[in-house]
Amino acid sequence: MQTIENSSPVPSRRRSMYVPRLDLYGPVHKGLRWALTRVLARLGGTSPTRREEAAAVLDELETVLAILEGHIAHEEAFVHPAIEARCPGASRNLEHEHEEHEAATAALRVLVSALRSGSSETLPALWRALYLRFAEFVAENFTHMAEEEEVIQPLLEELYTTEELLAIEDRLRASIPPEKMLAFARFMLPANDPDVRFGMLAGMKAAMPAEAFPMAFAAVTVHLAIDDIRELTDRLAPADAE
Repeated sequence: MQTIENSSPVPSRRRSMYVPRLDLYGPVHKGLRWALTRVLARLGGTSPTRREEAAAVLDELETVLAILEGHIAHEEAFVHPAIEARCPGASRNLEHEHEEHEAATAALRVLVSALRSGSSETLPALWRALYLRFAEFVAENFTHMAEEEEVIQPLLEELYTTEELLAIEDRLRASIPPEKMLAFARFMLPANDPDVRFGMLAGMKAAMPAEAFPMAFAAVTVHLAIDDIRELTDRLAPADAE
């Protein structure tokens, strides 16, 4: 395919009503949305004066921020260069928004640090500030992810064949260490439909030693309902019997 060059390389029309040939963003973004809203709800429902509960929420917030940073780094290392290779300038706005996310993440970490060391008198105000800043952060990320799914995904499908997109996705996945993949899978599984869950776990099972999979399965399904875990266990069972 030829490089697209024009004064406005990014399509302005959003495309929600279509199914991508190979969805680079959807499953991952579902996991991020699930994790971000879970933390936001926990921030809203937790009293900062209950130190142990508050510390657990802050731990999860920092975990989600780290996962989001890793996701952004993967996009910048693999997806954005692919866009620029065939449509110069089309990832410029995405890069700018990523820079804004980086600054917002740093500001959130300052508040988290202040809360961990704050006095009883300062905790309520700091907690409220963290909740409001994080709510704004979530809203901005949701807007950003929608743009990637409704504008950039269709653009990628114009620029690349399905096989080429699959190669990009494979390179991206291969760059993620197993421990980080497991950490993110805990958020992706409850956020996606049963077929996506099965595909993720079947791929995980095929990629790791048989004796390691039961422990990994237990770790990544921690947020699933019992019935969902049973369904996955049943669907994975035939592979065990072969």
